[in-house]
Amino acid sequence: MIPLALACTSVTLDTPPASDLTGLESLRRAHGVVDEAGLLPGVQDFHAAAVYWSQDLPVLDEATGCEGSLCLQASPALASPLLADGQVLVQLGFSGPAVRPPLNLVLAVDSSGSLGPERLDQLQRLLEGVIAELDEGDLASLVFFNDAVTVANKPKPMDAAARSELVGSVRALESLGSTELEAGLAEAFSLASGNHGKDQRVSRVLLFTEQPPKLEAEDAGSVLGQARVHGLAGVGLSVVALGQELGGDFAWELERSAGGVYVPLGEDEIELGLQQGLELVVPWATQIELEVLPAEGWEVQGGALLGLSEPSESAWLGGAGVTDRRSRLLALAPEVGALRTLEPNQELGRIEVSWLDPWGALETDSLALSWSGQTPYGYAASHAESLGSFGLSLFHDQAIAMDAVAQACTGEVEPAYAQGLVQQAASRLEAGGLVLEELTDPAEQALAEELLREADFLYAIDALLSAGAGCAEEGS
Repeated sequence: MIPLALACTSVTLDTPPASDLTGLESLRRAHGVVDEAGLLPGVQDFHAAAVYWSQDLPVLDEATGCEGSLCLQASPALASPLLADGQVLVQLGFSGPAVRPPLNLVLAVDSSGSLGPERLDQLQRLLEGVIAELDEGDLASLVFFNDAVTVANKPKPMDAAARSELVGSVRALESLGSTELEAGLAEAFSLASGNHGKDQRVSRVLLFTEQPPKLEAEDAGSVLGQARVHGLAGVGLSVVALGQELGGDFAWELERSAGGVYVPLGEDEIELGLQQGLELVVPWATQIELEVLPAEGWEVQGGALLGLSEPSESAWLGGAGVTDRRSRLLALAPEVGALRTLEPNQELGRIEVSWLDPWGALETDSLALSWSGQTPYGYAASHAESLGSFGLSLFHDQAIAMDAVAQACTGEVEPAYAQGLVQQAASRLEAGGLVLEELTDPAEQALAEELLREADFLYAIDALLSAGAGCAEEGS
């Protein structure tokens, strides 16, 4: 048995607004501010939740029990995060089918004059990466638009010749004119709808643009209006924002539409998009909604990349790509004032999840949360069932410390308070990294390297705080 004595302190890290920096871009930017500019990263430079994004759970498949279009996994860790006496931190992740269904795909491409030479080259390489993954079972076409709308390639099965034609059209794209965004999207939806429902293909329009849609325009001809109408008919829309965010409000409304997916590719994430290709933009689940039902005597104390906060226990996750296994973190604890022991196979609660599959059908699933008592990874601050949940529990400390640094930059907390958290988090990440460094598995070694790198990053911030360094200004 493991004693778990908890105070009422809660740690809540909610989902960051989609209009701000995301994922790897946020972490890289924070490193750049510290390492290159010698400044403290402000609230505009870093999302606390960014540190979770690289911590993925293994992909499930039919052999390991994943038979539907979405499979939820969980791995708990018993930890004592900064600012809390102790919590059960549950690493959540998703898997999808190993083999994607055939596609009825329309590429809708903004080729207006706002695209500079570098961005146009990035766009062309991104499109070529998507095309390279198509095969004869897929149907694809290309629409590009500036101040006019052009159907460059009509729908065809993607054999080698058709892929070559599509690549040729992409390479011939020129940047000129204004942006007829709504008209271009309407033409793309028309092509997709014309072949919808044939041969069990999943119908989707991929819109690539730099142009922020007009959020206030919600009539049937607007971007959101078209997404809602066609989404209900089973034709989904993925909006790929190139180099800039299109706005958190737009992202929220789009992913509330059936089949709607928002894919922000910031300046530092376009290269990542080039690597991921089709899996980045074609989802296997949309409108994912998750509800946590704690066992009797337990409560939710927060969640990162979940948007969970007390007293709410429902989360809206939107859409997931083919291999979007980015970890979410759920914090559970005994109810306030409780003193409890964790025993092997103890039930902690249940998660109910619902989503729309690629064809727009509603699916549901349920996952029991339990503490197995098996903790192959651990040291004083964390005991975990898996390598991923061990790393996540330590990166959780980094997130808390970095959030305090951002608050010190805005004057919400004293720098000395933030520095104390930074020092503790750095020490914990270093200790965890040194534990794993003694092990031999490549995954263990990789996580050790990552933990030690981020510990050094926190020590650098500690030094800046000691020297009274300033904070990076917004827009710098």
